[in-house]
Order: sequence, then structure tokens, then C-alpha cells
Amino acid sequence: MKKTLRYLLLAVLTTMFGAAQAQDIVIDFNAMSTPTIPGLSATGVSDGDISAENGLANGWSYSQDGVTIIVSPKDPSNSNENRFWGTSNGPQLRCYSGTITISYTSSMKNIVFDATSNFNMTANTGVLEGKTWEGSGQTTRVVFSVSKNTQINKITITPGVGNAQGGGGDEPPVDEPTFDFTQNDYGMTATSDGNIYEDNPCTFSSGDVSVTVTGDKGCRLWITESSGAQDFRFYKAGTMTISVPQGKVVQKVVFTGNKVSAMCGPDGKTLVDGTWEGSLNAPSFTCTATQYINTITVTYGTGSEIPIEVTYTDMTMSEATAKSLEGTAMKNINLKLNNALVVYDFVKGNNEGFFVREGDYAIEFYNTGLGLKAGQTITGSIKCNLSPYNYTPEVVKADDASVTNLNDVTLGTGTVTPIEMTADEAYNGETHLGDLVVVKEAPVVTEENEDTGALMYYVQCTGHPQYDKDNNFTGYGEMRIYDYFGGFTFPEIPASYVPTFDIKAIYVANSKTTRRLWVLDMKTPGQEDEATAIQAVTTEQTDGAIYNLQGQRISQPAHGLYIQNGRKYIAK
Repeated sequence: MKKTLRYLLLAVLTTMFGAAQAQDIVIDFNAMSTPTIPGLSATGVSDGDISAENGLANGWSYSQDGVTIIVSPKDPSNSNENRFWGTSNGPQLRCYSGTITISYTSSMKNIVFDATSNFNMTANTGVLEGKTWEGSGQTTRVVFSVSKNTQINKITITPGVGNAQGGGGDEPPVDEPTFDFTQNDYGMTATSDGNIYEDNPCTFSSGDVSVTVTGDKGCRLWITESSGAQDFRFYKAGTMTISVPQGKVVQKVVFTGNKVSAMCGPDGKTLVDGTWEGSLNAPSFTCTATQYINTITVTYGTGSEIPIEVTYTDMTMSEATAKSLEGTAMKNINLKLNNALVVYDFVKGNNEGFFVREGDYAIEFYNTGLGLKAGQTITGSIKCNLSPYNYTPEVVKADDASVTNLNDVTLGTGTVTPIEMTADEAYNGETHLGDLVVVKEAPVVTEENEDTGALMYYVQCTGHPQYDKDNNFTGYGEMRIYDYFGGFTFPEIPASYVPTFDIKAIYVANSKTTRRLWVLDMKTPGQEDEATAIQAVTTEQTDGAIYNLQGQRISQPAHGLYIQNGRKYIAK
């Protein structure tokens, strides 16, 4: 009985003590004045801007009773500065974009915003309903992202009972560090130079949490020169791995920023509101477009990993092409192939690959380790990741590389024949991207690289005339001929006329609307079949005279195709 009374008394005292400690903390903007708010006058408008001009390139920070509030500058894409607005009741915080970060030395249970009807925010953790945020009693830091005009008079913080390391509740102990790139460089070099990236891989940490980024571009800490604001840039096809010590698991990751809508979680699915939840020691994230990240909040604690059940999405070659033309990467696809033909294979340094055609569509298998050769056919399915290369369909190994194999396919043999197309058809086509083609009778011109002096080779697409804003003709559309595989020797291109060639190449996209030829061979039309009337002219006439395709000498050629000194050219 005495023991029971003793425990009851202890419980009552604990509750009373916790209640005594849980005094609300009120941040009242209406009652503030300079120098708390630098530059604000009694009726201030733009003079209260949170901007580099007011010495606040990294935001406005204020601390009171263990609470710290950081208001970031506006996002670069927003025209309105975050600011303090002078009203008849005193200063008011007005934010149009960016973040408001609230942290407390212990833990927070509630945050209540005294705001006008203009209130448009989301929270990276807990639940924000109306103008009230509720947490678990374990949270020490919350990042609120502002989507549009938000007007706040005061903020009231109710502390949690106990401390954030696990007291005051039945929940297991958790930590919740936030990487705030608007305030901290984490050992990276902040830059506005478009040529500078961090080392690959790039690793930075906060306490026990480490972040490692790998990829072709990797990442960088970017400064927007116009505003002085900085954010973390994470690039398409890169991988970001967030890890915690062994014996602990990451339970939740929240990304905030101007662009975080293309982040994909460990299961390959796009995150909703930049948030992932699970139970992994080192979850990995990718993105399908460049992401501008302001903060990463990681919730982790003691626990066991819960493996992710990976599902693979069936996809045909035509569907893969459509996704690629959208610039959309997809993890964990099951590429369905029906008598698809390997049309070309290559080894380039440490990289290898092959190109596969099925009907009007093609795709590159890059560094998959499957080792197929030109002339082999494939029927069945292959698990992989869709990773478009400049909008050209391309697949790479799945995250679980062991599943990218030939177990579910039947191999055969076939005959490789290039797809014939004209220069005008190739100019901005959407079929046969990644295919072996021959562009017939393509007019070829050159241009000198201003920096290196090297010649660049282009197909002139006469069916696509170009005009300036005043509708004046400026020339023809062009398509670059590029020695991607290395070792090709271009033929000499005369400056006096535009010769034509049959160009054998891999046909690829260089952007959403432009195309490029990865050249394999260039031959004069009819070079392999010389039993033509043209041959008689090209082999016998070297006197500088001009002939039509029937071998008749022409004194003043009109617009069309002619032969001079054994080479075809187009008269404009």
C-alpha cells in the first residue's frame, strides 16, 4: 500500500512539475521595434525587407526564452521580399516564400500563430491544422515553408513536458536534426559560378547524421547573386544517401525548398510534399530534375530496419521513349521486349553499352553489364532503371543490380540494317531515338569553335528555314554531327559549296527539341554503288564546271542539287 501511495505521489508531483515548466513563450512582433527589426520605421514598408540590402542575406534571427526564430529571405523565383510591415498595431511579419524555422532548447508541444486570414504554410514535421501546429512533445525544431502571402502578428510556443531525448511520453527516444542550407555551408563552398561543383562524392554531416551525394554532377551550395540567398542544389540522376549509426534507423526525412517536387525515395516513388517515412539505416534518394533544397530534417532513433518491398513497373519501348521525351526518370521498371534487335554495341573507356531497336523505337542499355552484341535479338523482360540521357531513352542497372540480368529473356539472332531517314525527318523527330540510322544525302557544313578553333560539323536541314523576329530569313536549321564514340576522321568539307553525304550514326536527342548524330561513317552518296550517271560525272569532271544530276553542264544553277568537282552541293 505504501509503495502504491509513493508511486501515486511521485506521478502527481511529476505532473505538477511538468505543468510548472510548461510556460508559454510568446513572440510578439507587434511589440518589437528597431534594432530588433533592423531598418524598420514607424510606418515601414520596404524598409523592413529581410534582404541582403538590409544586411540580412542569411535571414532574420531572433531569440527569446530559449526559442530561436529564423526567417529566411524570399525564394529567388518570388518577386516579393519577406519583410516586416509597419501597421497601426505595430510591426507585422509578412512572408511570401522561403521558410520560418522555430527551435527550442527543450521540446515543443504546440505552436499557435496569431495571423490574419492570409496564412499559407506547411510544416516539415508534426501536424499543422489551421493556424495551430501540434507535435509529439519530442520535437525541438520545426521548419515551416511559406507558399504565398502569410501575415503573422505573434507566435505562441507551448513547451513539451520532459526533454526531447525521450522523456515525457511513451515514444522511443528520437533525434531530429535539420540541415539548414540557408544558414550553414556544412563545409561546402558556396558559389555563384556555374562551373563549380562539390567533390564527387560529397559528404557532410550534422551530429550523428551523414549525407553523401554521388552522381555525374554531384551537388553544390548555390548563391543567387540577385538576393544573396543560398540553397543546396541536387542534380538529376544523382544519389543522396542519409545514414545514421548502426543500431539506429532513419524514420522520416523532410525536404523543403523552392524545388523539391521531383525527389524520389528508396522505393523509387516520388515523395509527397517532400516527405519520406520508413525505417532504414541509410535510405537513398534520387531526383528526376534539379532540386533546390533549403532544409533537410532527419528524424531517427533506435529501431530495426524494415526492408522496402520493391515493385517493378512494366514498360514498353514506346512508353520508355514517351517518358524520356518528358525528361522523366523512373526507378524499378520491367522493360518488356519482343524480338528487339541489338543494332550497335560499344566500349568507351570504362563504359560499355548497346542500342536496341523494336519497331519505331530504340533504347540504350548503358553500363548494365549484360554484354549483348550487335545482331542479337531479345524477347522477354529486363528489370532496370529508366535514366534518359538528354531526352534519349536509356536504361541502367536497377538499384538492386543483381536483378538486372538475362534470366527472363530469350536470345536469338537477326540482321542489322540502319533505318533510312532524310535530314529534315531527323531534325526534330521523336521515333528511332537511340537507333542506328543512315541520313541520306545530308548537306554538311562546318563552323569553327570560337574557343578552340576546332571545326564542328552540322547537317543542314533545308526543310526547316529559320527566320528572325522581323521574319527575315537567317538560314537553315542544323543538326550537330558529333564523334561521341571517338576515333572518327571527318572528311574535308570545302568552303565553296555544300557537299552531301550518307551519314551512318546513332540518332539521339541533345535536348527536348534538338537532335544530334553520333557519327559512325560518312560516305558520298552512291559511293558503294557506282553504277549511276552521277558516277560518270563525279569521276570524270574535275574542271570546276557545274553539272545537274543528269550530267548536263549548267552555267547559272538555280536553287537545287548540283555536282561540282565530283561532289554534290546545294545551290541556295
